[in-house]
Amino acid sequence: MLATRITQKEGVFYFVAFKAVDLLDHVSFSSRYYFEGERIDADEPGDDEVAKFIAGIEKSEKSFQRLLNRRKIRQIVNFYETAVNQPLIPGTILLFTDETLRYRINRLGGRSRQEKWILQSEVFNEVYKVVMANRRFFEERFQMRADRTYGLVRDYLKAVRDVMESVWGENDKFMFTRDVTLKALFRVFGDLLRNRKIVRGWDEERSAKAFTSVVKPWAEITREFRADGFYERFPAKGQVERVRRIHVKLTQALNLS
Repeated sequence: MLATRITQKEGVFYFVAFKAVDLLDHVSFSSRYYFEGERIDADEPGDDEVAKFIAGIEKSEKSFQRLLNRRKIRQIVNFYETAVNQPLIPGTILLFTDETLRYRINRLGGRSRQEKWILQSEVFNEVYKVVMANRRFFEERFQMRADRTYGLVRDYLKAVRDVMESVWGENDKFMFTRDVTLKALFRVFGDLLRNRKIVRGWDEERSAKAFTSVVKPWAEITREFRADGFYERFPAKGQVERVRRIHVKLTQALNLS
C-alpha cells in the first residue's frame, strides 16, 4: 500500500487508497454520531482551557463543525448501498501508535507561511505515476520499498538542482520550481528510467553524477522558464496541458536517442 504523510503544526495526516472491506479487518471506528441516531458524548474538558473553548463552539452553526443532519446521513448510506459499482468512500481515520510520529517532510504551501512550490500530495501523485508506469523496474530493483527507492529519486532531483542552480528556487523571476514544471520533471524522470544506459550509470555511481550529464542540456534553456512571458511560451487551456507542453520541451532538450 502506498501512502503520503502530511505534517501540519502538531498533527500528522495520511492519504491512502485502501479497499474498505479490507480496512474493516484492521481498524475500528468511533464517532459522536451513528446512522441509527445514537450519540457518543464527548469527554469532559476538565481544566483544559483549549478543550473548554472547543466544546463551547463545536456545535454552533457559526463554527467549523455543525450537527449532522440525520436525513442527509440516510441519503449517503442509501447512495452507497444502491450503487452498481462501489465508489470511493472518503473517510478520516485516527491512527494510534506506540511511537511518536516524527516530523519528516513539510507540507509545501498550504496554510504555512512558506512559499508555495508544490503540494506534497501532488509530489506523491507524480511519484506514484512513475512507479506504476515502471512497476516491473521498481519491483525487481527495490521490491517496491520507498526507503530503497529514495536514493534514486533524490539523486535525480539533486542533479536537476545542480544543473539549474541559477533558476532553482528563484520563484520571483522563474517558473522552474513551480508546480507545473516540477510535475513535468517527475515525468521526465519516469522516461529516463526506461533508458538502460542511464539506469546502469546510476547503478555504478549511486550518486547525482549519473543524472548530471544527462540533464546538463537544460542549462541552455533556462530563459524559457522566465516568469515574464512563461504562459505565452507554454500556452495551454489548463494545468494538465501546460505540464504536458513543459514535459515535451524538457524531453526534446535532452536529445536522447
